[in-house]
Amino acid sequence: MRNLVSLLLIAACGAAQVRTPAKPPAAKPTPPAAKPKPPAAKPQAAGVLATVNGRPVTAASLKSLLIGAPAVALTSARANPQEFLEWNGLMERLSAQAEKEGLDKGSPYLDRLDWSRMQILRTAAFEERTKQFAVTEAEVQKAFEENPLPYATMETKILFIAERPGELEAAKARLDRAMADLAAGKTFAQVVEQHSDYKKDGSFPAIYPESVLPVALRLSIYRTKPGQVTAPFHIGGQGHYLFQVVNTSLKPMEEIRKDLRASRAEGKMRQWLEEMRIKSSVVLINQKFFASLSNLLGAETAQPLAGSGEITPETPLATINGKLMTAKDYTNLMKNIPPGVRANAVQQPQDFLVQYSLLRVIADQAVAEGFDKKQPWAGRIKYDRMQILMQGYVDQYMNGIRIMPDEQKKVYDANAGRYSFAKVKVLQVAYSLTPPPNPDPTAPKVLNEQEAKARAEEIIKELRGGGGFIDLVRRFSDDADSRSRDGDGPTVTAADPNIPEAIKTPVLAAKKGDIVGPIRLPNGFYILRIEESSKKTYDEVKDQVYDEIRQDRFNAWFQTQKKALNVKVVNAPAFQRVVAESGS
Repeated sequence: MRNLVSLLLIAACGAAQVRTPAKPPAAKPTPPAAKPKPPAAKPQAAGVLATVNGRPVTAASLKSLLIGAPAVALTSARANPQEFLEWNGLMERLSAQAEKEGLDKGSPYLDRLDWSRMQILRTAAFEERTKQFAVTEAEVQKAFEENPLPYATMETKILFIAERPGELEAAKARLDRAMADLAAGKTFAQVVEQHSDYKKDGSFPAIYPESVLPVALRLSIYRTKPGQVTAPFHIGGQGHYLFQVVNTSLKPMEEIRKDLRASRAEGKMRQWLEEMRIKSSVVLINQKFFASLSNLLGAETAQPLAGSGEITPETPLATINGKLMTAKDYTNLMKNIPPGVRANAVQQPQDFLVQYSLLRVIADQAVAEGFDKKQPWAGRIKYDRMQILMQGYVDQYMNGIRIMPDEQKKVYDANAGRYSFAKVKVLQVAYSLTPPPNPDPTAPKVLNEQEAKARAEEIIKELRGGGGFIDLVRRFSDDADSRSRDGDGPTVTAADPNIPEAIKTPVLAAKKGDIVGPIRLPNGFYILRIEESSKKTYDEVKDQVYDEIRQDRFNAWFQTQKKALNVKVVNAPAFQRVVAESGS
């Protein structure tokens, strides 16, 4: 909607004439009176970026307006302040009207508002918990000290003394001798060669974070310095192990910190979610309802549910967090949640109700902590509420439009051309405004505009002289798709937005057998032959006529709503700077 321009009329005043006496006085003559200045226009209040119905929009009020606004609104405000303010003003106006009429008090809009609000509050709860669960450096260090193994790779040598059935004491005595040899100064390699029941060179695969070894053993290896030997490690039924540590390497410390922070934060979040789950509860009362779910979703809530026997809209279905849910409640919920969520809910209704009960608990917790009053969450709730209610008010107006059959017929009779159609064959002679050089003399030449026009005119002459249209299509048409169908083109109708007016107008005015063209379009010259020209009957298009009248009435009403807003942008650059700062 363009601004309403008010004209400021300024009255011009002529210079006052000064009478000069016959004999000038001794004093200096009085100078001519100064030309009176026109009244100055009332200055705009400092800091005002725009006005909406006379109300000033300042930088502060604009920032407040933008808090919680969706990304599409910020983009609109940055690109076109006028359109943004009109959109926002219209949303405020129509949503307020919807509230006056109580649309927010009943289904379906009450359910949509409730779902939207819970989603925003859940996001608020998660984001606020993420801030609260920030992991300190001390926590990171402690977690690393408690369990460094996910970040360590260890290279070792092994000495293994097998524990055979009935020889437990013998195995222990062999271990003691090996330990004594080490204490006496023998090298680990010498002791391995003399005592080990595994490889005599002591080789052992590198130990990675995912290696399957007892945690206590891996910790013992990690805490042993390179070159030193671990304490003996016994596994019953297997034997005794000694490891010499060759080398221990860690992931980069920054990566370790990042992983530890993430895992610790996730652990805190999981614990909090578990606390929320404990508070949520679902008790199914009527399993038959879920078995008849497909019937329910197609039923009118005011009637018993078809095919479900004794189940009616008031049948108790479940309790969610202690609150009764009837079949009607569930139906309304299903109709107003997003389609993807609804599909999962239909397939796994019990799982959906468990998640739904958890969503309600988290949203209630967010309200208890006041997130619904804090920004940006309060702004997001406000915007979503206005959008839903505005859509509800628009839907209500559209649904209230009634058109009588005689009115439809009058519109049809008065706009007969709108329902005309033509079936055509088409031939395209393509051109390029900048034809590329053609080094291959055998390749088809790319025509420039003048060459294409000349060829099209020659084709017209050949057609007028009795040439066959299909033959000429096969020889000359550059449109491979229609050429493969001997020139058959799409049916041309007045309402088709995909067909240019330059084609529609002459084609729909022509008769069967007429040749139309050549018509210049940006990609070529078109020649068409009319194969059939007719008009759809009233019975064929009466639904289309109904929709057109309905849409016209709605458009007129909507324009009236927009005209009730008087939006004036006073300082667009400053407005856009505020938006850019708010969106950063």
